[in-house]
Amino acid sequence: MPDVRVEFNEDSYLEIFGHFSAIGEYNKEVKIFGNGTSRGVIQIYGYLDNPLDSILFEYCWIWDGYALDSLAGGGGLSIIGRDRVSLKNCIMEGNKAKNKGGAIYLENSDILISNTEFYYNVVGNDADDAKGGALYAKNCDPQIVNSYFKGSHAQIGGAIFTSNSSPELIGCSFEDSYCFGGGGGIVFQDSGHVLIMDCSFKSNSATGSGGALAFLEGIHARIENTYFENNHAESSKYIADGGAIFITPFDNEINIINCIFKGNVSEHNGGAVHVESDANIIGSLFIDNNTTTADMQGGGAIAASQAHLIIHNCTFSNNYSPLVGTSLLLIDANISMINSILWDDVVYNQNVIFLNTIEDTAKLFIDNCDIKGGINYINATGGVLNWENGNIEESPHFILPGVDFSLAWNSPCINAGRSDTLQFFIPAEDLAGNPRISGGEIDMGCYEYQGPIRIPEKVKNEDFVVYPNPAKDHIYIRSGREFDGRLTISDLSGRTVVDREVNISKDSPVRQALPGIPAGFYILNLNSKDYSLSQKLIIK
Repeated sequence: MPDVRVEFNEDSYLEIFGHFSAIGEYNKEVKIFGNGTSRGVIQIYGYLDNPLDSILFEYCWIWDGYALDSLAGGGGLSIIGRDRVSLKNCIMEGNKAKNKGGAIYLENSDILISNTEFYYNVVGNDADDAKGGALYAKNCDPQIVNSYFKGSHAQIGGAIFTSNSSPELIGCSFEDSYCFGGGGGIVFQDSGHVLIMDCSFKSNSATGSGGALAFLEGIHARIENTYFENNHAESSKYIADGGAIFITPFDNEINIINCIFKGNVSEHNGGAVHVESDANIIGSLFIDNNTTTADMQGGGAIAASQAHLIIHNCTFSNNYSPLVGTSLLLIDANISMINSILWDDVVYNQNVIFLNTIEDTAKLFIDNCDIKGGINYINATGGVLNWENGNIEESPHFILPGVDFSLAWNSPCINAGRSDTLQFFIPAEDLAGNPRISGGEIDMGCYEYQGPIRIPEKVKNEDFVVYPNPAKDHIYIRSGREFDGRLTISDLSGRTVVDREVNISKDSPVRQALPGIPAGFYILNLNSKDYSLSQKLIIK
């Protein structure tokens, strides 16, 4: 197929009311060049014709579309009142809107976005309502799968802003997005049910709260198997809470399961997470997160203010706050912490956990936890501490302290947890994707000890190509045949670090994010009922 290029000039744009398809090929994309048009590139409506008519963009490259005169927004695509809209294997680059949705504006529409890359899409920084650098969604249920967002920025919601919407994000990566208010990566507002799974948020920032994510009001969310690294909430002008995640007190309910928080920074409370609503944090790892100011700010890993928070089977190490709560800060909050490990290589001060009572009594229940310094490293200006008999103060014997926080064979944390009353909170798998209970009782911490596992030896790699190798944040898998099965990646001890379903079309590369996997040698396996691939993978 020859290359196809569609170019718009000045005030020209395309309106679509019925069925539409733009389909290219791998390395032969349909190129749609906005050329700085002021009304956006393509406007899609569902008012006049059958709203069930489908819209498909596949292997399209839409760039330099400007929506500077449009009240709706959407420099690349504006979609209103339509369903059955799909973007597959597309690139959205350098699009801009004045108010909402630098690349895509969605209203009362549903969309499937898969294997699509968003680069440097923005909304103007001179408007208070400039929201969603790449995507703005209102009254929508978008599905976004295996897609990549880089360099987006906005006033609020650097990459994505949703209002009264229920998005699903699976296998997506967000990098270097920023905003001048809250939510460097994504802002969720009004009501909605949110699913974030197998995603990665790296080096996003907010001049306000929520370096990666901000949950504003009425949001029920499940965040699972997701990696947060080096996200920042910093401001000398505004309150900057939650280096990675900020949760307001306005009727949110957030579940964080099997996630990794590494090196996130907040200028105020909560180096990784600041929570003011009900939340559960299960099976997660918090390492090297910190707060940067000492003016009664704290919670190097987590700060909870007037919240009910459950922390189960989490591991905390080397988090830092210059004043109080190097790991946890409670401000008028109620926290239950069970089966968790708080163990630092270096003890910065003896305020590992700090209870601060201002209006309501801060309460902390701790059972079956391993805490360096024990009860002596928990301090307060007032509050209630329930320290149960199942707690210990012994080295957890991490496999490689500071790097690998799984448990060695001689760890006192093995089979030292409790699962009698916690079935509702225990996921089937630990942070590595292995069975959560092994050996009769649950372990403390985010990793369950499994014992040694044999490395597979048989290799069959015909018709499959995995690149790049060595890899860093992601890989592409290309197949010479249809493939529908599972992708697993295991380290050399046999511990599974990635386990997910994959669907690969013939000769259509599929991008797979590798969130938070340490550098080293791994075994990659692709298995279906008909075919299998096993090969070495180097992550640098």
